[in-house]
Amino acid sequence: MIKRKMLTFSTALLASSLFFAGCQSSPPQSKPTASANTQQTQSEILKLANKPTITISSPSQWKTSPNGLYEATVDGKGSTGIEKGFGTIVIKSTKDNHTVALKLDKAFGINTPKVVEWLGDKNLFVIADAPFATISKGGALYQVNINTEKVIPIITKLKKGEEVISVQKQGNNYAYQMFQYNDAGMTKGHNTTKGLIQPYIPKD
Repeated sequence: MIKRKMLTFSTALLASSLFFAGCQSSPPQSKPTASANTQQTQSEILKLANKPTITISSPSQWKTSPNGLYEATVDGKGSTGIEKGFGTIVIKSTKDNHTVALKLDKAFGINTPKVVEWLGDKNLFVIADAPFATISKGGALYQVNINTEKVIPIITKLKKGEEVISVQKQGNNYAYQMFQYNDAGMTKGHNTTKGLIQPYIPKD
């Protein structure tokens, strides 16, 4: 009887030792890999880095992307973006200040960029107007992907004297403000329609 108990105790002790040894020899869990968003962001940085750097002369206010990796501006239209002439959308890396221009020739029809606002981390809302028209507050609204340089019209069918003058993030959507001029010289007018745009983020 005593031998049987000792045998049972020895067997249990051996089983426990093997289990403990197995736990000790298990390989550590691998560290989580970078997320798809991080990998995609790195890919975009490489694409922008391949563009030649440029020197800017007359930029509007720089706007920083939500993730802090880029800044965007319109060069050639003055600090307020309303001077006459052609505007160029410029993207700058906050990591190394590498500054590039998006090649969007004729992408806005007869219009040229005036104002930019970020839509997420790789798209911009762009307000554009005729380069040598009467100086005004706004223009038509477009969306531009800084990676693919694809342009999507958002609000382009405007009445005479009507313009989009701003677009800002509001919750999960973006709010735009319309303005209507009352005179032919476009010196007097008033705010009109406000509306919401559901963000459309196309795949690259």
